[in-house]
Amino acid sequence: MADVAGEQAQPGHGPTRVNGLAARLIEEIRTEGPLTVARYIQACLFDPQAGYYTTRPALGAEGDFITAPEVSQVFGELLGLWCAHEWTVLGAPAPFNLIELGPGRGALIADAWRATRIAQGFHAATAITLIDPSRPLRRLQAGALAKIAATATWEDDLSAVPQGPSLILANEVLDCQPIRQFIATETAWCERLIGEDQGQLGFGLSHPLPAPKPADIEAGFIREVAVGLEGFLTPIAERLHAAPGRALLIDYGYETPIGADTLQA
Repeated sequence: MADVAGEQAQPGHGPTRVNGLAARLIEEIRTEGPLTVARYIQACLFDPQAGYYTTRPALGAEGDFITAPEVSQVFGELLGLWCAHEWTVLGAPAPFNLIELGPGRGALIADAWRATRIAQGFHAATAITLIDPSRPLRRLQAGALAKIAATATWEDDLSAVPQGPSLILANEVLDCQPIRQFIATETAWCERLIGEDQGQLGFGLSHPLPAPKPADIEAGFIREVAVGLEGFLTPIAERLHAAPGRALLIDYGYETPIGADTLQA
């Protein structure tokens, strides 16, 4: 593999077929240099013209992947019971925000909303806000809520939601955060980057980084850093600091770093 970032594809990570987005990324590489893995993920998921979530998300049993709310309504109903309990503990504030980040096809929020009927006054006090930049998914979410006679407002980010007491839900959103990948060689750390390989996209490594590599870390060990995680969590923390509330973020992962590539598609 070349030591100049992205000049040669790694075995097992062949070049991608060039499409409209790939052509634009190649032009960006030619102009500005190789892309971080985080920049590549961000483009693939959220590019306004061709991103997966923004143009053609395929979620659910017949789609590309499935999440817990799509498997059983019990998952969302349990979260709804949690919401009803926490709202009561907070003193049943009104008005009140019920916010879901990355609500998928709307199954979770619909099931949760149905379960909160047990808390007298909850529905009258609560405004639902869904944070999702995907217009196709917003239509599915609206349809799911319409079936249970519920309504919501949509925003692209949390900062646009009115301040006040809030419950915030997020299921399998943390693992969508773009990551940068750093790979240990025999002598140093290098960053995995995406560059141009004969007119196509390919993985490669940067020049060695100045950060020292501990002697006990073997060559091939991969350290992944979710560069946007702080920016994702800070607005949540600020909202909970400004007004009473709770946040429940659900995801799945390893208890300790495994030193391997977790990037999947």
